[in-house]
Amino acid sequence: MRKRVMTLRSVVGRVRIEVSHGQDPGDKHWGCPIREQWGLAAHQQMSPGLEQKLAFTATLVGSYEAAAQDAANWDCPVDDSVIHALVQRLGAKAEVQTQERLKESPVESQPQRAASELALLMIDGWFARFRGPGWGKKKTKKERVEWHEIKNGVFYLHEQAGRTEGGRGMITGKTVVRTQGDSTDLGQRLHWEALRGGLGRAQQTLVLGDGIPWIWNLKANRWPHARELLDFWHGSQHLWNLGRDMSRSCV
Repeated sequence: MRKRVMTLRSVVGRVRIEVSHGQDPGDKHWGCPIREQWGLAAHQQMSPGLEQKLAFTATLVGSYEAAAQDAANWDCPVDDSVIHALVQRLGAKAEVQTQERLKESPVESQPQRAASELALLMIDGWFARFRGPGWGKKKTKKERVEWHEIKNGVFYLHEQAGRTEGGRGMITGKTVVRTQGDSTDLGQRLHWEALRGGLGRAQQTLVLGDGIPWIWNLKANRWPHARELLDFWHGSQHLWNLGRDMSRSCV
């Protein structure tokens, strides 16, 4: 074993530790025992605690630039590109774990709970801004910004919906699923999580959507016996547009 100095960024700043590096007498692989014990990758320069804090900050503030600014406020100056790379790596790891979980049969999390009268599935989609392959480059023919559709699904039981003392609607215990994949991918993920939440024992199921065809097609394929409901905002918008077009045609 050889002695080396390892520099690691942590939540308390940079730390320098003398570590051992050499060949494992058991399986003959070369490595650093302390790095392996702490779960650090070969070239990882941040502690797991710092990585978790930076990734969590990025999810709260909404952009990598804002996450870097916020990190500087708690004495951890870091470039936004570092946070971007961190989030991408952790996201890829989480996706692998999700795919492995989807191969297993879902087990209801609270089977002792009485069957619900109604289970609700809310489905929607929107476009989100991503960094493109040309991001950060002064001269490039590649797109600096890309827009990708995020498909979103929410599951909850009717008794989990309520109102605060001020009258504001709220849902307790809801499950939210998001994916950049197609509608089939969203359906698989949402159905798996819904079964964990009690969908299989609900007396009735209601799917709420905005009227776009892919949502109703997904409902027909994944939950054929569920009822459909157009959400109020989009329903009123469609009605307004119809009334406007009819008024123009009468002029």
